[in-house]
Amino acid sequence: MNNISINSDKNYVSTAKFFLMFKFNANTSFGTEAFFAWTIFAILMLVLILKFKIDFLKIRNLSLLLLFTLFYGAYSAQFSKELVIFIMLDAVLLMSPLKFLNKTFAVFVILYGVYFRTYWLLIYLCSLIFFYIFNSSKLNKLFKLLLYFVTVVGMEVGYNLVTGGFLSDARYTVNSFRLEDLYTNTIINNPLINHSIITDFLNFLYGLINVFIPIDGIHSANEIVYYIWIWIIVILCWKYLKNNREHKDYKLYFVLAMITIQAFFEPDVGSMLRHQIILIPILLLMLNENNLSPEEKKDGIIYE
Repeated sequence: MNNISINSDKNYVSTAKFFLMFKFNANTSFGTEAFFAWTIFAILMLVLILKFKIDFLKIRNLSLLLLFTLFYGAYSAQFSKELVIFIMLDAVLLMSPLKFLNKTFAVFVILYGVYFRTYWLLIYLCSLIFFYIFNSSKLNKLFKLLLYFVTVVGMEVGYNLVTGGFLSDARYTVNSFRLEDLYTNTIINNPLINHSIITDFLNFLYGLINVFIPIDGIHSANEIVYYIWIWIIVILCWKYLKNNREHKDYKLYFVLAMITIQAFFEPDVGSMLRHQIILIPILLLMLNENNLSPEEKKDGIIYE
């Protein structure tokens, strides 16, 4: 934060400038940093309870809250891109009229992608495509699944044509410098050296399976926590789908898009969990949308 000019990564520079805007600096005490972060957390909880009528006495909501508190304390209670997410989310939830929530949420995703994590722009693009594919009444389930993978291959082809590289190489590039580090025991490596779209797609599939199943085995207690958590997401989304056969909220497709993009980029399980923390308040909003009145919910389909 005191030497922004030495970092060539615009995302890190944007993060430093963001906290400098609040008059923090590199010498800010950890206590002040933690107090600020937990204040952001408290604001989010109050907004979810008072504005979105989320009842944390319900077991499902309480369980998500406990996980959120644990993960937030581990990864977001410090000056980081993860804390920026929740500051921006607080602003969105506070200022957005309920019936325009999905539209303002989309703006939040784009802004965060432009300034802090570029791959969020891919998440946003995928979420829109998936929204239209899976909400189509003219397509059967098998064809929708096929179009999901066509979307993935389309991204790979587009990236290769523009850059000459392969999307899944981002993970390999990060991990190539960490192989000898004893503390990187949750690495997800590409099984194949990329030389074509086919190997890139197979590396994507390997990453996607690893999101849900530890193909390489469990090497850390943290991995056990992660895989319990990801299957909680799967179960909650499955129940949501069963209970909402007609109306599907946009945020469901954001969850799907994030997991899809993580299958390309995430170098390890710890990074995967850290970046998935944002899904907890999104799941809470999605799973409790029935708390809102019909007038408040009528804008649930974001692009009509």
